[in-house]
Amino acid sequence: MKHKLRMRDWHRKISLIFLVMMTLLLAGCSDTGTVQAAASGLTGEQVATDGLRVYFLDVGQADSILLMQGDYSVLVDAGDIKHADMIIQSLQKLGITKLDAMVLTHPHADHIGGAAKVISYIGTKQIYMKEEDYTSTSTGTGVLQVMDMEGLTGIVPQVGEEIRVGDMSFEVLGPTVYDSSDQNNNSIVLKLEYGEFSMLLTGDCEKGEEQLILDSGADLKCDVLKAGHHGSSTSSSYMWLREALPKDIIISVGKNNDYGHPGEDVLSRYKDLGANVLRTDELGTVQLVSDGHTYEIGPWDDVTGAEANTSGRSEALGAGALASAVVSADTGVESQTEAQTTAQAAETIGQETGKEQTAAQEDAAYIGNKKSLKFHRLTCSTLPAEQNRVYFQTYGEAVGAGYVPCKVCKPEE
Repeated sequence: MKHKLRMRDWHRKISLIFLVMMTLLLAGCSDTGTVQAAASGLTGEQVATDGLRVYFLDVGQADSILLMQGDYSVLVDAGDIKHADMIIQSLQKLGITKLDAMVLTHPHADHIGGAAKVISYIGTKQIYMKEEDYTSTSTGTGVLQVMDMEGLTGIVPQVGEEIRVGDMSFEVLGPTVYDSSDQNNNSIVLKLEYGEFSMLLTGDCEKGEEQLILDSGADLKCDVLKAGHHGSSTSSSYMWLREALPKDIIISVGKNNDYGHPGEDVLSRYKDLGANVLRTDELGTVQLVSDGHTYEIGPWDDVTGAEANTSGRSEALGAGALASAVVSADTGVESQTEAQTTAQAAETIGQETGKEQTAAQEDAAYIGNKKSLKFHRLTCSTLPAEQNRVYFQTYGEAVGAGYVPCKVCKPEE
């Protein structure tokens, strides 16, 4: 579904022109009012070639949103722990080797469960969160431990602050008031702007936080809204929706979930608004692409440009496909029979290797991470992705191979 973006009012246009002029005049100078993960000026040519891509990942009854622009990437929330591998695989498929920033909106397990593993395996340059909220649960402390191992310190974003990553600008709208007894309403709420396109990212923000943000006078007008709290009836008040006026609303929600999300009353409010609703339980991962002037949104594989977006992926070919690729690339003339023989031999080798690997896994007492050179207990919450694992039968074998014990699970002899 393709959209032209609404025209902004003259005040915003004048502000944008002034911002561009100041950017040109002060290029290279730092702006103390802006937190910059990696900033650069936006030009029409860059918008065309380095457009915005957003993936609302299908993580069931949880949240995880990946934003990419050019070579920059931001992950907002990291789903439940069971979704960690899926998130990592999605990042790898899109060619991401390290995130520029991660935002953990609040410390509930369905938003931070996969964070420790993503940080350990993919990594991030910066992380926005309120660390003190993460000390009361094992999931939260696991995230803090991995952050400590990676030398990361949580940055608490302040209302009114701008976070720039590439040409993506995130304005911090909430929380305006902190309440330790109500973590949903402590959600970090962001307004993304990219050219003329805008989107609200709301975590599990409910009506209480919505009203406080409304009272602050923040500009909520947006093209796309990520529904608060999985489309719960506790979120998306009429006033909030009337001020935001999104054309499209994304609901990250699990199929047949136990909470009854999204609420029928909320869906009714969305219908009254005339907004198009896209749900991950019905469509799977939803992708949005924008050049800063228009945007297109729909299921990942149906959106224009989706094929190009996977150009950075690195997939392991099957043994037969690998043999055929070698024949084609190296000679171009080997007969079909010879190619089939090569493929069969490769398949046999692959089967034998697989048997050896399976045996090693069954006898293993520890799992090492080939990337970080750390080794873990089998039950550790920060185990690496399968393709990055090495198996050890003893503590001494792991240490002798140059691996160090994980500080999260603390393997012992």
